[in-house]
Amino acid sequence: MNAPLEIARRVQGYLHVKARAGRESLAVGGFTLYLPVRTETGGVGLAVPNRPDCALNSSVLERIEGIAAKRGHRVCVHGLDSFAPALTAALPAAGYGLSEQTPLLVCEPGQVILPPLEPLEMVTVSADSPLEDVAENWNINARGFDPEATLAGAGDAEDFRRILEKSRAFTARLNGVGVSAGMYTDIIDGVTELVGIATLQAYRRRGFGGALTAFATQTAFADGATLAFLTAASQEASRVYQRVGFRQVGELLLMAKKI
Repeated sequence: MNAPLEIARRVQGYLHVKARAGRESLAVGGFTLYLPVRTETGGVGLAVPNRPDCALNSSVLERIEGIAAKRGHRVCVHGLDSFAPALTAALPAAGYGLSEQTPLLVCEPGQVILPPLEPLEMVTVSADSPLEDVAENWNINARGFDPEATLAGAGDAEDFRRILEKSRAFTARLNGVGVSAGMYTDIIDGVTELVGIATLQAYRRRGFGGALTAFATQTAFADGATLAFLTAASQEASRVYQRVGFRQVGELLLMAKKI
């Protein structure tokens, strides 16, 4: 089993990949600063630490803040607290406060606890799936988070299907009716993230979300992943994921400079 620091390092590496999408990246001290490229002002620059021994350096933070300010952006330090704990502990003294804090959990091959799937049918959705299956998954996800969400149009489903070349989405159906949805993202260096796990309101508290999470994770491992992680919206949600084999390894933090 990987040591906790090695797991934190791998998760942090994936966070860098996510932050890089649609942003310009600059190396500044022990951080990589990711700046929006499509927003002229009012955006957020993400300062993601590169090393576990990254410590508070006021001059580096001032440089980061200055670069972002010239673009009209504010700065948030982003990362897993257990990756660079000394930095995390020191940031409040530098004027940074918590903007977001969510439990981060991981699972490795052999740790998935797959509950009985019956009477659920698990549908894997890929770039080759029929458009109606893609739209169904999109809509369950949207309505699972917001019952009033707008349903997918043809363009939305087509766009979603295009991102499923390397990732996979999953729909849990009960008696032919889709009730839960979620996906794993592109597997990079053996790491993937489970995102968008949602269950329609009328079907919650019946174990469907946990069953879908376990099935998606097991499929990701079969497809080559060696580490899966996810963030939980609450401690209650965290317990659902722990029941299917995930364990918490820290908190995913977004720390913003106080104004």
